[in-house]
Amino acid sequence: MQRSQRGQVDRLVVSFAPWIDLTILPMIIRTFGERHPDVHVQLRELNVPNQILAFRAGHIQVGFLYPPVHDRNLAVETILAEPLVVAFPEGHRLETFKCVPPDTLAEEPQIMLSREHAPAYHDLAYHDLVMAFCRDVGFTVRVRHEAEHPQQVLTLVAAGMGIALVPASAVTVERRQVHHRPLDHADPRFELGVAWRRSDASPVLHTFLDFVRNRARVTQRRRPAR
Repeated sequence: MQRSQRGQVDRLVVSFAPWIDLTILPMIIRTFGERHPDVHVQLRELNVPNQILAFRAGHIQVGFLYPPVHDRNLAVETILAEPLVVAFPEGHRLETFKCVPPDTLAEEPQIMLSREHAPAYHDLAYHDLVMAFCRDVGFTVRVRHEAEHPQQVLTLVAAGMGIALVPASAVTVERRQVHHRPLDHADPRFELGVAWRRSDASPVLHTFLDFVRNRARVTQRRRPAR
């Protein structure tokens, strides 16, 4: 508080890839801000290639992204492995399942991010993970609608336009018209990592990294066993 009153406020620029703003990031930023009011956190949404460029230019200090990342100057640590769950609109037949058998999804229209109209998300592991999972369990995704942003995926689900496979914590935020169930199958894992420059010895950066690790461990422990 004394440092803040003297105008001595540290700054931390944090970037995040798509979907992460719908998962644990808001909780991390909010809680870190409450505990460290003398640190000003600035957020930037960037896909993984643009995060790497921003690191090289010194524009960001921390990046939340999806491994692997191939840059020897960056340290990358996986902090969570998110299962995908099935999101569906209120009143959908999938409400009757506790765990959804994958073959019941074969005839369901799905909502995906558009690679054509959302070029910023072309590197997003989500799209390839969903396609590979559906192929492995024996069917081809029936894409009914494409969205330009992850938030729009859930909006279209709420509107009854189809179902979607999404990261588990993306549906923990209360959306009254979106329900979800786990898959009755070995869950496809959606890994979340945090990255920083190996040469960056900033105390504020490493305080933030320790906080992220602790919060991620708490989040992982709170998840029910499958």
